[in-house]
Amino acid sequence: VRAGANGGRAGARAVVKLIPEMKRDGVEPDLAIASALISAFGVLGSEDNARAMLRAIESSGRATDSKLYVDYMTAMCRCGNYEEAIETFTRAPRTTFTCTAVMKAYAEAMDWKLAEALFEDMRRDGPAPNDHTHSAMLHAYEKSLQWERAVRLLNQLTSEGKAKEIHHNIVLSVLGKCTQWQRAEVLFRDMRELYNIQPSRVTYSTLISAYGRSGKTDLARKVFEQMLARRIPPDDYTFVGLMLGPASEGNFRECSKIATEMKELYDVEHTVHTYNTLIQAADIAGNYDKAVEVYDELLQRGIEPNNTTRELVVAVSKRGANFYDRQQKTAAVASYAAGLVGVMGMALGRW
Repeated sequence: VRAGANGGRAGARAVVKLIPEMKRDGVEPDLAIASALISAFGVLGSEDNARAMLRAIESSGRATDSKLYVDYMTAMCRCGNYEEAIETFTRAPRTTFTCTAVMKAYAEAMDWKLAEALFEDMRRDGPAPNDHTHSAMLHAYEKSLQWERAVRLLNQLTSEGKAKEIHHNIVLSVLGKCTQWQRAEVLFRDMRELYNIQPSRVTYSTLISAYGRSGKTDLARKVFEQMLARRIPPDDYTFVGLMLGPASEGNFRECSKIATEMKELYDVEHTVHTYNTLIQAADIAGNYDKAVEVYDELLQRGIEPNNTTRELVVAVSKRGANFYDRQQKTAAVASYAAGLVGVMGMALGRW
């Protein structure tokens, strides 16, 4: 069950199919199985099932542990119910792991101040933060675009000898999101020259995205070539980074060209992330029919939409309808609406 819960949506679905077999064989879920089932339900977005499992364990009078509550808070975050994840922390054992889990919930809820307050409490009174806690705090800063605080914390961790590659990567990401590409460039150089951290594919892809978000497409391509020269294979995030520059300008043709390059030259499969970027490019270009077409292709290929996809498609539907209405293209409005309702209908069960 735990293996399935860690195996993405396909693994989680396989876990759910095991439940009738467990009942048939008279296997009562112990704490470890219940915890893993909660994780699987979280992966599938089955909020009610995860909640029912936790309540069954709590009401049974059996002992609980921090792992159970960490898995439940993580599941609620996956389902987008950050408030319940935060509320659960109030009755969970206070350990490094539960504190870190609720900090991740604070991050997703865009409440970096609460995350920071808890982090400072942990550093002062315990339980002691670990590498995952540091990542959670940096992620909270990243989500809320608090790049200066992220840089400050990274400097503290570096001075204490606790900074890891993932911490640098998170700070690279927030710098990129805040269009601080020069600072990202310096951090990337310092990782290699001062801290002897060899950049991984994640590091290169994050720097490429930082350039892309600032419209520095030539610099993004240059780093991409450096990455290949070091024989580091690109992944979908790498190509999303290359697409961000043209996407921000509504250059759908260039984004489509990069998507083709991704598959034909490097044998990297398209993912929900590349499709999201294509939808964004079409949206910015005002090509709403193309955005719906890309979304339809995503569904036809059996790729699961994520929350970003949903937000993009809802925004496209509103802007597209308003655009066609202003143009007084009644027939186009009807065609557009029909197409959108069709693809949205196919995805309702996935959201």
